[in-house]
Amino acid sequence: MGTPYQYGSSRSDKSTMDCSEFVMWAFKEGAGIDLGRGGARSEYKKVTPISRNDLQVGDLVFFSTRATMKYSPGSINRIGHVGIYAGNNKVLHTYGKGGVTYSNMSSGWWDTHFVAAGRVLK
Repeated sequence: MGTPYQYGSSRSDKSTMDCSEFVMWAFKEGAGIDLGRGGARSEYKKVTPISRNDLQVGDLVFFSTRATMKYSPGSINRIGHVGIYAGNNKVLHTYGKGGVTYSNMSSGWWDTHFVAAGRVLK
């Protein structure tokens, strides 16, 4: 928690992280699953898509960003952010000054920018 956010972080250490690096390390160290070193779209390609209503703790949740809103809602290019579903409409992720943190997905920005969800763990 609180590890500083850095867009395009190196992925070689955990002193700073961007969203997809956080997810990469969490799955690698927590479950022994290698999601590769790519970004949020690359991680989306490795999940089994599920509906938002079927979310379980540990699923990945994907969001649009200001830069990706220009793409159509059904396009993978709309994805610009990823986090881990923590239950109770909370996402564990990293962005901005707060670093790794929890955010509420049930209203506001996170609700309106939700794009997709997927399951890594079987």
